[in-house]
Amino acid sequence: MVVVAAQGLRTRPLVTCRGVHVETMTADAFSTGADAVAIGVFENEELPIGAPMAELEALLASGEAKRSFKHVALTHVDGRRVILAGLGPRARFDAERARVVAAQVHRRARDAAARTLCWRLPEGPGEQIAAGLVQG
Repeated sequence: MVVVAAQGLRTRPLVTCRGVHVETMTADAFSTGADAVAIGVFENEELPIGAPMAELEALLASGEAKRSFKHVALTHVDGRRVILAGLGPRARFDAERARVVAAQVHRRARDAAARTLCWRLPEGPGEQIAAGLVQG
């Protein structure tokens, strides 16, 4: 599986291990060729601008998706898997929590037979958070 962090902080490969090639880019996650896009959402915060709002709001409203830490839910938008990942409170979100939630997302993407996963990084994550999301 290839993991790509869109809107990333670097332009060179970030992590490559055990058949997983990771690279970052500044393109919008939905403009990539990834067949799965992960979007993180913090507690008490709105969905990020540019996310497929109607579909993700429906997941949140139904209770299938939650903003709480490690909670992941999957939907499909325009033939692409979209995984909404609860990040918990922004103040507690660090590189280790990023790795933990990213592992949850990776498992969900793998279970859904995704071949390429692209993260839409939260605003202002910092390099350590971005690295944690792609290392998870």
